Amino acid sequence: MKKCSHQNCDLEVENNDKCTFHCEKDDWFTINEKNIKIWDEKKVDKFWKEVRKYIKDRQDNYQWIYFFESFIFPDITIDILNKPTNEDKILIKDFYFWEEGSDLKLEGLVSFKNCSFYDFLFYEIIVDSISFKKIKAEVIKLSNMEIKSLYFDKINDELEIELDNINITESCSFGDLNIDYLALHNVKFEDMTIRASNFYSAIFSNIRINNGLFINSTIDNIWSSHGFHIENKDTFTYLNMDVKKADREYFRLFKNYFFDKKDYINGNEMYQKEMDTYLLGLWKNVTKRRNLIKNIQDIIVTAFGKYSSNFGQSWLMPLLWIIIFLFLKVYLPNDCTLSYWFSGYAYLWDKISEQFYILLDLKASGLWDLLSKTLLGLLVYQLTVAIKRKTKY
Repeated sequence: MKKCSHQNCDLEVENNDKCTFHCEKDDWFTINEKNIKIWDEKKVDKFWKEVRKYIKDRQDNYQWIYFFESFIFPDITIDILNKPTNEDKILIKDFYFWEEGSDLKLEGLVSFKNCSFYDFLFYEIIVDSISFKKIKAEVIKLSNMEIKSLYFDKINDELEIELDNINITESCSFGDLNIDYLALHNVKFEDMTIRASNFYSAIFSNIRINNGLFINSTIDNIWSSHGFHIENKDTFTYLNMDVKKADREYFRLFKNYFFDKKDYINGNEMYQKEMDTYLLGLWKNVTKRRNLIKNIQDIIVTAFGKYSSNFGQSWLMPLLWIIIFLFLKVYLPNDCTLSYWFSGYAYLWDKISEQFYILLDLKASGLWDLLSKTLLGLLVYQLTVAIKRKTKY
């Protein structure tokens, strides 16, 4: 019997010096007129029979670690939702990883390394820990489960990861990932880590994190972060995270997180992103003609804060606006030729200073004077707020 060429594999060769686990499976299917793969049921059944035999051998020898390394799974959806069980949740026939007469349980660590899947859907499975490393798949979804540990590591693929109604009692890590989509719904984390990863989009809905680390990662778009709870801010670290777009709730959460830790630099940055998101939301409401009068009023106020001081992040912006405003106040009523504009600098600054003191006088003479004093007062307020924010650093 010729053995598989894969390291540490003693199975018989199936195709191109590889066994049923490790062969490419290019000849296991045909393609019909609708461009759909029709799999050879005998070969697929043989594959899962060997998987179940491997698991049983491990269990019989009390080796509760199941290493699936470089397995190429048939290009079918592994869907545990529609499992053939009786009233006692016992299988009435063989089903993927489990034999007839057993329950849906995999005690110990289940490790998938360098494996290829299609859709991987686990539902109400009893398992201690699962690890996915350097895998290829389209969808991995785990739901209605309690897991000790869960790891996703070194995955660079157009992959969707979804966790729904999961309780992770020890640790969960997303490390060195570059994937399309991460969705967390109703998930409780004892210890959660996101590090050195890139996500095109994400959803954080009703999640609770006791201890956590978000570091050196990028998320292009967080669609929703409703119900994002950090249970213990003293054991949570948020560092070098680049979230390019998110809902207002996400930036508000981390604004309060940083302010509570007296980290005003990062807190003010989150405040700026929160207000930018708020301004964008107001504009969308206007384009959709929702509460036009109210939203237009809010846009005017918010946009003034944005362009006068970047929501208090820049003291230089309001200072420059004050100088420009006073400069125009001096020159607009006079000769506006270039020669006049650039002559007599000392005289110019004297006049600007004079106008500044005049405008600070609360007594207004005429509508233009009133508007001038109001605008200057708002700019001075923005300057004061921005300087106050900076001095908190």
